[in-house]
Amino acid sequence: MINYKLKHLNILFSILILLSNIYFISKTITLIEKDGGPMGFGYLVLPFYLIINLGIIPSLIVILGKQYNNKLLFFLNSTNSILILFLLYISL
Repeated sequence: MINYKLKHLNILFSILILLSNIYFISKTITLIEKDGGPMGFGYLVLPFYLIINLGIIPSLIVILGKQYNNKLLFFLNSTNSILILFLLYISL
């Protein structure tokens, strides 16, 4: 029963990460192109965007590699999802 819930939560987090990275990759590219915005303060947010962008790797491993019950990948996906939801709340 626990593995069944872990599998579905892991897939849900992976899909959330992949869909939200469409937004965050474009924000990262825009931030780098504009040289950090006025006075370069946009570079303070860049490490958080890059952490979210790196979250693509474990989410693709879960979906394509069918590693649904891996607890380490679940931990990485859940922490990345919490960071995504926090940054979306701040930026929107």
